[in-house]
Amino acid sequence: MDYRLGIENSSPSVLIAEIGLNHNGSLDLAKTMVAAAASSGATVAKFQTYLASERVARDHNLFDLLESCELSVADWLDLKRVCDDEGITFLSTAFGLRSLELLREIGMMEVKISSFSLTDLGLLEAAIEKRFSLLVSTGASSWDEITQCNTLLLEGGANFAFLHCISSYPVASEKDLHLSNITRLKTLTGRRVGFSDHSEGPEAFFWAALVGATIFEKHFTTDNSLVGPDQKMSANPEVFRRAVDNVARAFDVLGESRAAPFVSEMGAIPMRTRS
Repeated sequence: MDYRLGIENSSPSVLIAEIGLNHNGSLDLAKTMVAAAASSGATVAKFQTYLASERVARDHNLFDLLESCELSVADWLDLKRVCDDEGITFLSTAFGLRSLELLREIGMMEVKISSFSLTDLGLLEAAIEKRFSLLVSTGASSWDEITQCNTLLLEGGANFAFLHCISSYPVASEKDLHLSNITRLKTLTGRRVGFSDHSEGPEAFFWAALVGATIFEKHFTTDNSLVGPDQKMSANPEVFRRAVDNVARAFDVLGESRAAPFVSEMGAIPMRTRS
């Protein structure tokens, strides 16, 4: 399978189920989540590849949790195979130089860059050097930082797209979604732009599509009662399916570019006047 998302092409939508750490370090649970994501309409199953020591210091209160969720190289290869079998694309976030190299070793051509790494110039430069295609989230960033990242990637000849993101878990109010930034990112960077959704429920994908998003990411779990920091705010299969349906509904609402009167307008044609 080709593991590229095709972020530069004109495919109408990319639908990413962000499994992240919700597998809790269990390969079997991760496989179950891949199958559930595919059945829920996702086109991509995304994980997080890292060594805990790359992300936080050993005395950090999250170190033990992160370490318990680490997967091995053999696990990642197995998950790629399962994604192939389920007809869904495998993708993962690299959090450091060692995890970036690991993803290259298992054959990845594209990686996600998290919002927390948007200003990690060393990681970005290494990803450019290794010729990765990049999907870059922009949460908790200033416009100057986004512009600097955009310039670096352009000058490096990278293939990349941005995701508008609000780094709040969850985004508690629709007023905090700030979806106008999707249009701004698209206009001012000239890149394909998507939306990484941290709100609960399926509605935000609909609104994001209406303002120009074509890549959609949402945290995903099979059971909101599972142990883990992201389980409660993640979309279960029913919610994710409704979010996917909302993308299709938004594209229906957006419709087609006008070249002539639409079929629904034909009854009005005889009423037109000319002078």
